[in-house]
Amino acid sequence: MNDTQLSLSDQTDLNTLVIGGLLGAGCSRRVHIFLPDMSKVVKIQTGPFNFDNVREWDLWLNSENFPLRKWLARCHTISAHGRVLIQERTYPCPDFMLPKEVPAVLGDLKPGNWGFVFRGGKKVLVCHDYANLKTVNPLQTKLKMRKAEWHSLREKGYLEDR
Repeated sequence: MNDTQLSLSDQTDLNTLVIGGLLGAGCSRRVHIFLPDMSKVVKIQTGPFNFDNVREWDLWLNSENFPLRKWLARCHTISAHGRVLIQERTYPCPDFMLPKEVPAVLGDLKPGNWGFVFRGGKKVLVCHDYANLKTVNPLQTKLKMRKAEWHSLREKGYLEDR
């Protein structure tokens, strides 16, 4: 056993100190409260061959000097293999407060992928699930916007198909 390997019982104890209640789950990840700092979440990959955490981490790191960054929930750290990501926690946004336009590179427009964060004493709307992009190079000095067609609103019948 090297210095970083834990017994199963030690790992279980550590998990109960770090991983809080389930906030949500999708097809590739579970999202839990990060107990040491409840202003953050833990995103855990649930299967092999999925790199959503790595894509979000990479986009967050590389977007530092680009206008896209203000639309993204902050990523704080990622595990060595990318299976665990610590990200800024967001709080639900009612459908009527969703933006009419969003960055064109963001691919998965579900209201549940968006939420409010508090930055500088202000409530800011950001995307917290941004692994699904519409381009291989999302970083542009001039951010292109597109009309937001929210998936769940169409499913509820609030938006008509074209």
